Amino acid sequence: MKIEEYTKLCKTNDDLLKSNNSNFYTVAISNLHVRRYHPEEIKLLKPKINEFIKKFLFKLKSFFINIFFEKKDFYYNSNSQNLSSHDCLIISNLINDNEENIFKDKYFGNLENDLKKIDVRTITIYKNFSNYSNFKLFEKIKKNNKKLIILSKRLSLLNEFKLILITIFEILRNITIKSKINITYFFSIPSNLRISNQIEKIIKKIKPKIIIFTFEGHSWERILIKKIKNHNSNILCAGYQFGLLTKNHHSIFRKLKKDYNPDFIFTSGKITQKIFEENSNYSNTIISILGSYKRDTNNLISNKRNINNKTFLVVPEGIETLKFFKFIVECAKMFNFYNFIFKVHPEVEINLIKYLKNTIKENAIINIRISTSEIDILEEIMISKFIIYRGSIGVFQGCLNDLIPIYYNAREIIDINPLYKFIHSDLIINIPDDLEIFKNSSKFDNKINYYKQISKDYFEIIKPRIIKDIIVK
Repeated sequence: MKIEEYTKLCKTNDDLLKSNNSNFYTVAISNLHVRRYHPEEIKLLKPKINEFIKKFLFKLKSFFINIFFEKKDFYYNSNSQNLSSHDCLIISNLINDNEENIFKDKYFGNLENDLKKIDVRTITIYKNFSNYSNFKLFEKIKKNNKKLIILSKRLSLLNEFKLILITIFEILRNITIKSKINITYFFSIPSNLRISNQIEKIIKKIKPKIIIFTFEGHSWERILIKKIKNHNSNILCAGYQFGLLTKNHHSIFRKLKKDYNPDFIFTSGKITQKIFEENSNYSNTIISILGSYKRDTNNLISNKRNINNKTFLVVPEGIETLKFFKFIVECAKMFNFYNFIFKVHPEVEINLIKYLKNTIKENAIINIRISTSEIDILEEIMISKFIIYRGSIGVFQGCLNDLIPIYYNAREIIDINPLYKFIHSDLIINIPDDLEIFKNSSKFDNKINYYKQISKDYFEIIKPRIIKDIIVK
């Protein structure tokens, strides 16, 4: 898809979402919220019928499994946790990690505890994207007396049936009004409503003054805001931009109809705040710097580093794992004196990880090591000189700790580089041959402080006090 087509698609979908024909359930359609100009995400907007059928059958199978093995609504330890009044509700995610660190928040860090220290009563809801079942996590919550909430993957049988009816009705309604929405898009409605319905129940119990949620431009974020405002318009909604922003991000920046927009957008630093101010069209949304706990990694390991000047840490996005791996295999074969640490994204499934390891073994490649979520990225940073990336937030953790960034452009027209405003041309590669210039690694040392400072401005020191000040006002 060319940039002109992408821009047109964004406008078409935005116009539809803002039109009189759009309702709450229209906003719940995921693919109408075009997040960014990314080669893999663009493919999802034009699904092939065989891929859709495969995905639909998988979802259908998951639905029946969840009906029998999932608790309806949300999980929490009722013996130690009273869902009474709180000041602040945080909505975060659980992603793959070793069992010991599974409840370590990768998005909001220690924000809940830091808010409690300044007398802001806070509780966190998690959506589970890890390989651990909700049941297993619930047992761990009870055993360790954890005070948190995990959303279920199902509602009551009656409410699940209602979600199916809503989806069918929306398909028929849009056929009637000739909206031309791809029929495959509608099947995202149930999962988005499932999230907002559960959170709405929790909100009614704990009566928060402010709700802070991960903000990436997804549909569930917007329908959650609408539900909150319908319940109590005085509750403040704050979207937290915790991750990276690339050249053609879209849905995170655009204003929708009344009561679908956050009251506040908290950014990770001054760079992302400026990007919002330059690209967004919000009129009544306050954009403030909250900071990020990713800054906590800065200089944690500076005195412990054991750098190998020929070691490249590779940080692919989950959706580009195979594409990136094939490139690194070519690099490893060409430069057998380089070492590559392939850091697998936490969302990657176990079967794919096994495939990567088997490929290395079968081809007798000795200079690539697969690093899973069981190994902290900071441990890999300690022994690396360079960090090769595309659209991964990991590049900033590397730069904060003196690694030199190398952007793999992959001969793509689409630019997904989060450092697109700052990267030097000699740090952009397209083919394995381009790694030749890094034999003399010391010639790039003069760039270390430059990228370190950019990363500090991208992820500033966290400021929990800003949340208390908002609540007090």
